[in-house]
Amino acid sequence: MPSDALRVALHIYAEPNAARGAAQAPLPEGVLDALKLAAGSAELQQACSRDCGVPPERLKAAARFFVEQVMLTQGADHYRVLGVDPQASTATIRDHYRWLIRWLHPDREGAGWHAVLAGRVNEAYAELRHAGRRAAYDEARQAQAAASATRPYPCLPARRDAASANRARRRRRMERLAWLAVLATAVFLLLGTP
Repeated sequence: MPSDALRVALHIYAEPNAARGAAQAPLPEGVLDALKLAAGSAELQQACSRDCGVPPERLKAAARFFVEQVMLTQGADHYRVLGVDPQASTATIRDHYRWLIRWLHPDREGAGWHAVLAGRVNEAYAELRHAGRRAAYDEARQAQAAASATRPYPCLPARRDAASANRARRRRRMERLAWLAVLATAVFLLLGTP
């Protein structure tokens, strides 16, 4: 029986527009299966191919697409990059890391953009494998979440003080006057002197 992660992988591989929603949702269960398929586990490919009725190469491609589009998205935290839950054990983190590196290591796949992805995976593993660094990372994550929760509209800039607001108004007024002067000069030149 295919895992939830494999079902999501096949779905977003068939409909790539669904990847954005999957990238924003919590990770599904069974991410390790997707990592093993992406790394090229032949025995899992054959077993899942029998269960799903999908060719092994399509399973591998869907799993890789899932990892790239759901786990390794821009701004993903270290837990998501490794495909683990924040409460995951160090052994689980190490297992996920090893399967990711089997696929992404530059010596295995050649140079290119996979090396960039491998760098992100290495960075995430370096932070999460040591208890002290992981605790510091978790504290920073919680502080960032608390800070973003206090701003109701994080896309809006912070409120300006009165002096900078007055300077901005004066600057806009001067720009409008400059454009009016350019326009008046152009009209005068086009109409000529009376």
